[in-house]
Amino acid sequence: MKKMLIILLGLAFVWTAQADLVDDFEGYAIGPVGTVVTDGSWVTDPTDEDAVIEEDPEDPANKVMSTVEGGGTGGAGQTGTYAVLTSATEIPDGETKTLFLRFRINTTTTDQAIGLTSIDEPTLHGSGDWNEFHACFRFTNGYIDVRDGGSWLTDLNNRALEVDQWYNLWFVVNNAPGTGNDTVQLYMNTTGADATEADCLVSGTKDTFAFRVQQSVTLDRIYWRAQDGSEPIDKVYIDDVHIVPGKDLSRPANKKPYGPVVEQADPVGTAISTTL
Repeated sequence: MKKMLIILLGLAFVWTAQADLVDDFEGYAIGPVGTVVTDGSWVTDPTDEDAVIEEDPEDPANKVMSTVEGGGTGGAGQTGTYAVLTSATEIPDGETKTLFLRFRINTTTTDQAIGLTSIDEPTLHGSGDWNEFHACFRFTNGYIDVRDGGSWLTDLNNRALEVDQWYNLWFVVNNAPGTGNDTVQLYMNTTGADATEADCLVSGTKDTFAFRVQQSVTLDRIYWRAQDGSEPIDKVYIDDVHIVPGKDLSRPANKKPYGPVVEQADPVGTAISTTL
């Protein structure tokens, strides 16, 4: 009986540790987000064709989402889109969760930011929306930068991003209780493996950064905006967006799903029965 209880507790832990999928974009038709996404998961101006669902440049069988700069209806080529999070994926005040996604840039002159907000309808166009981000990072001039309170910290690890390379990014969001102690950390690799502390992105020796806007709120939107109107070919792709409870540096695809009626596979592929 004691052995069975230990097994049950272990299986419960595996279940609670699973990542919650925000979107892998497989359920949509190819085309502009404003016309092919009809369930409210992603919102953008329906006249704006710069945020699109398209084929993965490396794998036509996989769908991704991209935003290109230099167009849009808001002037100066500014484009915005946001995702409405579910109760399972939102980050309440007082909780820490990890936003995981894969990203790819096609030029070294991109100028786009992704982050989290509590605003129900973030501004989709215009230059005055930066303060609508609570926590954010950006792809600028071939580097990844992070917002740290009142300023951007640039060229983390002095590591230039490679063009046409898929990166795994972990954005650890500590939405601390109350106001004033909210922080983020970033981890990045290209290996397909779980992240380690060696993958932490730092500015000098600093690896923990303050929210842009400190408020006691639930973060329930992912906000993505592009602003450079002079570069109509600059594009960022994202895929496999997940939110995971706690600080979790595992790659969601590496997590094994658990269910009483399914079999688990060990690293070499031998089936392991879950029957008790």
